[in-house]
Amino acid sequence: MNLVIIKGNVAGKEDKRSSNEGLSIQRIRVAVKRRRRAGKEDVTDFFSCTAFGKTADALNEWINVGDPILIEGTLQNDNYEKDGVKHYRDQISINNWEFCGRKGDGSSSGSSSGSGSASTSSAASTASDVDAEGFMNIPDGLDEELPFT
Repeated sequence: MNLVIIKGNVAGKEDKRSSNEGLSIQRIRVAVKRRRRAGKEDVTDFFSCTAFGKTADALNEWINVGDPILIEGTLQNDNYEKDGVKHYRDQISINNWEFCGRKGDGSSSGSSSGSGSASTSSAASTASDVDAEGFMNIPDGLDEELPFT
């Protein structure tokens, strides 16, 4: 099984390109903090990620450098030879992705899947709507409309 799930911040975003067949291609780099043992400094790893088609279109439209993102995909080798020298590179091919909020904001702003349909949440919370633990406060009167109590 080849499944990769990472959560981090967009560290770089290339311009969207198209293949010869007209398929959209969007490449991003994602910075993921890796915790180390006690007493050692955390390390940040950078992963190259590529999306195709409608997923690439949605990434291009909705994601900016610095945005928190969750990516699910597959790990692929992108090995090639140039001028007699072999180059080895691994990348994540994005199947699904989700917003994890905005820079400096604990709220979730929208999501996308492999279909590339992104949406913004109609109930997007502001910093004042979130309690100290990061949960959104339910406005008075809204709890009667919830399907559970």
